[in-house]
Amino acid sequence: WDTVISGVGDVSVGAPAIALFRPAAVAVHVDVPHGSPRNVVPVTIAEVDMHGAAVRVRGIDQPDGGTGLAADITAAAAADLSLEPGMSVYFVVKTQEVQLHSGRPVGRREG
Repeated sequence: WDTVISGVGDVSVGAPAIALFRPAAVAVHVDVPHGSPRNVVPVTIAEVDMHGAAVRVRGIDQPDGGTGLAADITAAAAADLSLEPGMSVYFVVKTQEVQLHSGRPVGRREG
């Protein structure tokens, strides 16, 4: 993706890395959030489905073939935001919720 993500881990600044976080750590915003969030990723919604007691909001697959990002939110939040496939939203994740690991995603080449 070539996206700058802030997180916790032993990765040098600017080095290729894999960022991991739980879908429950993701907040969904319909407008660009202001304030302290470091990790704000624009997403086009592919699916909105029940996932246990939560609503799973999944973004479209990434251009590099990676699976779309996912957020687990409450049913009340999903209803308040009127989320539906094709809608553009912002996924927000606090830095402390992101684990960074050195490396590149499988199938991704340098260059």
